[in-house]
Amino acid sequence: MNNVLQFKSKDIEDGPQLLCVYWTDIISTAGWDEGDDVEPPKLRSVGWFHSADEKVLKIGDTLGEDDKPYGITAFPVGCITAIDQISFDQQHIETA
Repeated sequence: MNNVLQFKSKDIEDGPQLLCVYWTDIISTAGWDEGDDVEPPKLRSVGWFHSADEKVLKIGDTLGEDDKPYGITAFPVGCITAIDQISFDQQHIETA
């Protein structure tokens, strides 16, 4: 949770922050699966930081012209196992 809260107060005036969120999902079975064979899947999602508080971290999959993230995914903090901040070269190449 400490890793999530660092983004709550983080100053993002340098531009939008791209994150990779590692999280564990909930799973349920409807069959005759043995309990020892059922494990929550470990997943990763990449997106632009939107906001975070003590309960939820939000990222967006699309960054608008206004530098705001859209297509929001909200993660309960308890499901998050790690967060990486992704750095990239902001140089882009026009294709048209």
